[in-house]
Amino acid sequence: MAENTEKDATSINVNKIYKIESKLSPEIVIEIEKGLRKDSTKLIIGKHMDVTNQYFIFSRKTGSNYSIECLHAKNKVIDVDHSQVKNGAKVQIYEKNGTNAQTFHIVEVGDGYYTFLSALDNEFCLDVKRSKTNPGTEIWLYHRNYTDAQKFKLIGKNFLNFSIDYALKYAKERNPDYEVHEPNSTNFCSQCLVAGGVDEDETWTKNSEAFVEPEKFKEYFIKKGVEWEENPKIDDIKAGDIVFTQNKSNHTFPLFVLRTSIDKIVYCSNSEDKKESFLKIELAKSFLKTSSLFQ
Repeated sequence: MAENTEKDATSINVNKIYKIESKLSPEIVIEIEKGLRKDSTKLIIGKHMDVTNQYFIFSRKTGSNYSIECLHAKNKVIDVDHSQVKNGAKVQIYEKNGTNAQTFHIVEVGDGYYTFLSALDNEFCLDVKRSKTNPGTEIWLYHRNYTDAQKFKLIGKNFLNFSIDYALKYAKERNPDYEVHEPNSTNFCSQCLVAGGVDEDETWTKNSEAFVEPEKFKEYFIKKGVEWEENPKIDDIKAGDIVFTQNKSNHTFPLFVLRTSIDKIVYCSNSEDKKESFLKIELAKSFLKTSSLFQ
């Protein structure tokens, strides 16, 4: 992508957890040095590993301006040390304070890569020191030069516990980030999957038929390769699955499964605003094995 055709990144999924991979090498990502959690800990690059100090959550402030939270360190975000705008300024984690030192204007620069411009001065951005790919190399602030050292890709990760937390939080209320489509049960199940990191696309996305209508939802995931089964047994169902049941009018309602007990399904739903409710297994007409999306 040419410099004059780059665009603001306004569609980063704020409900998803990401690694930040360098364009210098697909083997390296940004991480918190030594897995520390204290203020002023440096950001460095390291080899891909399934460790929490390599995961980040993006929170949109306005437009394409984001703060970047650390999954590993509660209430800590990526920060420019002492708000310094100069080549080589230290990039670190620090207690969230809402300043421009902790805000980045993110732009898409082509082929799925992004550049993180500092809100202190958009002529400066996150950069891999001297374009080195050795683990331990620092991330610093540097004047924008359009090299691969300043381009990063977001690699998503699915976390079942984030889906479960979301289900518990919004089982008896509506998330204001989404339009309500009553009965809201399919919309709610879709939101739970998104919260755990399942990727949206042009067919399954906010307000689409596949996102809010039970039959379209089921058809979409079956086409994606998710197994669907009728008249399931209790041992077949796992946390993260979507169970389909029917009311007396034969209307279909999907439910998000939290866990199972001896002969009952523990679920959350927006159809009747149920939180950790119980469903007898014989009332489960069918289910989608969406738990497989988190493995």
